[in-house]
Amino acid sequence: MKQKKPKKFDSLTFLTLLFFVFIIIAGIVVYFQAQEAHFILRHAKWYYVAAGVGVAFISYFFSTLAYVFVASIFSLNIHRREIFYIGFITIPVGKLLDVGGIVGNSIRVAYLRNFGIKNTHAVVLSSFFYTYCVFLGILSFVPIGFAWLFLEGLLTPALESLAKLILEISLGTFFIATIIVFFPRIREKILDIFSRIIFFITRREIDHRLEPIHQALLLGTKGLQMRLSISFQIIVSIFLSWSLAVVVLWLCFEAFGIHAQFGVLVVGLSLGILAGLFAPIPGGIGVQDTSMIGIFVLFGIPLHDAIFISVLFRVTYDIIPAGVGLIGYYFLIERLKKRRRIAQKK
Repeated sequence: MKQKKPKKFDSLTFLTLLFFVFIIIAGIVVYFQAQEAHFILRHAKWYYVAAGVGVAFISYFFSTLAYVFVASIFSLNIHRREIFYIGFITIPVGKLLDVGGIVGNSIRVAYLRNFGIKNTHAVVLSSFFYTYCVFLGILSFVPIGFAWLFLEGLLTPALESLAKLILEISLGTFFIATIIVFFPRIREKILDIFSRIIFFITRREIDHRLEPIHQALLLGTKGLQMRLSISFQIIVSIFLSWSLAVVVLWLCFEAFGIHAQFGVLVVGLSLGILAGLFAPIPGGIGVQDTSMIGIFVLFGIPLHDAIFISVLFRVTYDIIPAGVGLIGYYFLIERLKKRRRIAQKK
């Protein structure tokens, strides 16, 4: 009997399936938030919402630009315009579907494999490093927000102890995350301890999953040290991207006629997004939203308004850009089909 050849991974099929997964998840989000969406449709000031959508796309422009700069460090043999096109599609869609950056990484690898890039390892490493840079970016906003609240005297005595605790945790996390990036020997020890803990709990080896993270950070930091101008461009792009996300949140508040303090906006956005990143749920759906709602309520925003603002931000910053990215997927898939037909004729 002839042995059947194992089927090769069809990245075009993967992209198509992901296309439908996005539709299902977006449908679930809309279904469970239908009541809030109905209220928003009736009461929100739409010129603020439209402005928020526009600013959201500018935010994704800068986050995509950061990915282009990161890709240049890993010497991906592809035109920058093509990398930008890939990033502008995968980043907003990946943000809505991602669990630890896995979806965005997989899409980029699948697309570039069809595009003819043989070194997909470099694509994976660049995506890991980009995800880590974005994480450090939003983490740095936590102390910025709390520093503003402290300086302006906007914290009540009841909130001061909680704010100090959160600030200490965030600064400690930022310090450890920075050490992990720039000190490879310490990073190896930390990853080894983490691997042992996971093995002790689950009896599963995860060394093979941690190794790409180590390699990505090793190559990425070397590239940053050798090309300081690229380092500056990455930092500025990520900072502008998250700053514009704060502007989007501010516009969501203004859409309901609520004037929020800058510190409240920054703390609510950064802690909400970080909670969503650590949640084992695609896009942190539910976790990010409820975290933002809880933070806004702590700072005196009525619960009713906090719910609608968090939903409006989710729609404005996540769902609409991802929906436009979905249209981009259509052209991406058609482009890949065309390339495949040409390759088959040769």
